[in-house]
Amino acid sequence: MRDAGAWAKEGPVSIKQGTEQWREDWAMAPVDEAVVPEALGIASEIMDVMEQGIVVWSAAGLCDLHNARVFDVLGLETGDLGPGMSREAFRARLHDLGVAIDPEAEATAGERIADRLPYTLDFNLPDRRVVRASARPTQSGGYVVSLSDVTDARRAARDLVAAQEEMQAVEERASRVLAHERARQTEQSQLSTLDEWLQSCKTLDELYMIVTRFMGRVMTGTEGELYTFSGSRDVLDGVGSWATGSLHSDIAPDSCWALRRGRAYEYDPQGICFVCGHVDPAPDADYPDQYVCVPVVAHGDTVGLMHVRFDPGVWTGQALADKMRFTRQCAEHISMAIANVRLRDELHDQSIRDPLTGIYNRRHFMDAMRREMSIADRRGTPLGLISFDADRFKDFNDNHGHDAGDAVLRALAAVTLEVLVHGEICCRVGGEEFAVLLPGRTLAQTHAVALRLCEAVAAMGVRYADGVLPQVTISAGVAEYPVSAAKPEALIKRADEALYRAKQEGRNRVAGHDGAPDAAPPRRPARPEPWHEPAPAMGTGVSDDAPARGLPSAGPLPEDAGDALADPPPRPTELASAGPVPLPERGGMAAPRSGRDPPSEGPERPRPSAPPAFLRGPVPPRDSALAPPQIPEARAAASPAPPAAPRSLGADPLPSRGPRPGGGT
Repeated sequence: MRDAGAWAKEGPVSIKQGTEQWREDWAMAPVDEAVVPEALGIASEIMDVMEQGIVVWSAAGLCDLHNARVFDVLGLETGDLGPGMSREAFRARLHDLGVAIDPEAEATAGERIADRLPYTLDFNLPDRRVVRASARPTQSGGYVVSLSDVTDARRAARDLVAAQEEMQAVEERASRVLAHERARQTEQSQLSTLDEWLQSCKTLDELYMIVTRFMGRVMTGTEGELYTFSGSRDVLDGVGSWATGSLHSDIAPDSCWALRRGRAYEYDPQGICFVCGHVDPAPDADYPDQYVCVPVVAHGDTVGLMHVRFDPGVWTGQALADKMRFTRQCAEHISMAIANVRLRDELHDQSIRDPLTGIYNRRHFMDAMRREMSIADRRGTPLGLISFDADRFKDFNDNHGHDAGDAVLRALAAVTLEVLVHGEICCRVGGEEFAVLLPGRTLAQTHAVALRLCEAVAAMGVRYADGVLPQVTISAGVAEYPVSAAKPEALIKRADEALYRAKQEGRNRVAGHDGAPDAAPPRRPARPEPWHEPAPAMGTGVSDDAPARGLPSAGPLPEDAGDALADPPPRPTELASAGPVPLPERGGMAAPRSGRDPPSEGPERPRPSAPPAFLRGPVPPRDSALAPPQIPEARAAASPAPPAAPRSLGADPLPSRGPRPGGGT
């Protein structure tokens, strides 16, 4: 085999010479001279039909062989490449034709040729096509180079990469949108939960507690304070805070930029911002953390302020912006809840308060009486009632005008509230008539409170216009539940009867219920025994040998038991008379009961003890229970007895007192 130097000395060779030399180099058997042209023609035909251009370079860097496809791939003319042309001359020709080759890639290819290693090289043609040259070395030291047009492949690769990048960007955007939507849904769920709790609030204190607990749970990494305007609207009172102990008892409205500007104020230490006066700044007057102040506005009225500080180590960038937006949404929901609770409190207060005196009205008093009676039944405690009104109140209106009468009523209400300091319930029944409930007070204790009330009223002075009105006194009647009566209407009637007595005895005094007390209803057990149904016998549904629960064996019935069961004794019905009705004896003793009260069911209870000596009056004999209470002769001569049938007030549950004895008050 010849070396590369021998090939270089001989110079250019023909195709026939090159073929012979290849066969010699590869130790191939000699070929018949007649067969060589035919074989070369077949090889040339095969190379020409290939899609790639083929160039064979000798070890000396000369072109030994190429096919016709080279000219189409590289856009060359017929004389631009031929056998015997050196590699350097061919590259120079390509450069003249405007084919660009990367210098670094060309230098790398030269190094790999010197090391007899495969190499690749890109040719950028003037028509923006790219041809890739892939060269592999031969055993003789030359190279076989295939030239392929990779323009479409490169374009497709670029398009594929661009599509992949776009798809990745779309996935990232979709992930961000999905995460954002999930965060929004979480926020909406949290706001719905907040609304549900806020709508269940009965008082503002409950609302403030729920708000601070909610914000502390969902706003981790924050500190917050909640302020609401006072009734005078000159300051904001601190009503709640979370994760901080710097809640102010009150702040001035002009100390916050949000309240001054009428919108949310976001403080950013890096921006053109100024610290609010209610925030304690650092010594250098630059507050290090970001915070937001949101006015709490409902129905166009500012009702408070929410101040939230954010930990810079937790909230930054877009997360901080989203949390500030969520804070503003929370403030909107809280503002509506505060306005609704305040409006509900105002409406409820108007429905149970007397507008003139500010104390409770008759509607609330009747509800409170039923509630306190139920509590007294469960606990087994007494309940006192005072009924009083101003003496000769008509004279005040006639002599001094109705404005003076209103002043007297307001003074009566104020003095009553000063005397009653232990949970008593006071109301204005109507006109100059008042009533007081005293839970847990006996008749004697209720009488003592009424005496103090009379003394306090007699000692007060009512100023009107430029002077002082004449002395005001009251007359009061007291009663006790269940000693005096067992129903609200009956208890009020007993107190009114005592009030009539106080009027008849000269006014400015206290009288107790005079007459036989109503039968008290049975007390409810503190814990009723639960019912347990016995298991029935198999096949019958009822156990024959198991006695009924709670029913003792009665033995054989008497002969007249059928008549007794068929015709039970009639129960007493409600009578028009207010006096007690005699009932059939039970167990050898009579049980008098009020005609207005239903018969009590349950165990027998001992009769209440007699009222104190200072409340005792003439008691009618048992056989004259239907007669009205008798008035002493001296008292009867002074003033006539009250009418038996007072005037009706329609469906009002509170019985009317009717005209006062003697025609006055």
